[in-house]
Amino acid sequence: MLTIEQSISRLKINLVRKRPFYGVILMKLNDMKESNTTNIMSTDGENIYYNKKYMEQLNEAERNFYLLHQLYHCIFMHPSRMINKDIKIANIAADFLVNYYIDMEKNEFKKAGIIINIPKDAYMIKNENDRKSLDKLSFEQLYEIIYNKQASLHKNHISKENNSTLSIYGNNINLNKINNDLILPQSAEKTSSNMRRIIQESIITNKMYGSKMIGDIPGSFLRRVTELIGT
Repeated sequence: MLTIEQSISRLKINLVRKRPFYGVILMKLNDMKESNTTNIMSTDGENIYYNKKYMEQLNEAERNFYLLHQLYHCIFMHPSRMINKDIKIANIAADFLVNYYIDMEKNEFKKAGIIINIPKDAYMIKNENDRKSLDKLSFEQLYEIIYNKQASLHKNHISKENNSTLSIYGNNINLNKINNDLILPQSAEKTSSNMRRIIQESIITNKMYGSKMIGDIPGSFLRRVTELIGT
């Protein structure tokens, strides 16, 4: 079994060599930090934190999922975009979107030697119509859908027991047991600006070296990213 540090290093190397769009971004983020205050992993958009005790229990494929999960949060600037939002609902919306793209990309990552094992309790969308619907939604739009669904439970005076359980996209989510892996950044504007710069540098770097990795990124993902950086 690899150490946590070895798993992180191996993932970085494989991404830089074979999925450089992601690799360049991960390399430009601050070094990952061990933290006892996070349940599994978390991010504020610039730093990625991990619970060493928990991560040591996982195999490499499971670690890869959580590492990439946080990287996607950073790319989508989810920590900065949840300002003035319900933190639990923001985490749910962000996780649905991130896991959707990880699932879409897992075969491409496998070709790069990066095996991903998605946890059974991860928020996933299996219905094809729901997947098509999610593909068109922004983080803010999905947040509003989930927020309104939660509000309707309160409004209809559902029993207290059921009031804590939110059913969405076939997932029954206990609102009292949300793993909040998004951390509000000290400066949302600075964090977002820095990520836009990093993404632009990654795109430029890939084009300079004639990499084909930009081309095999799903179109909807690339569209979201270019909208965020304003290109």
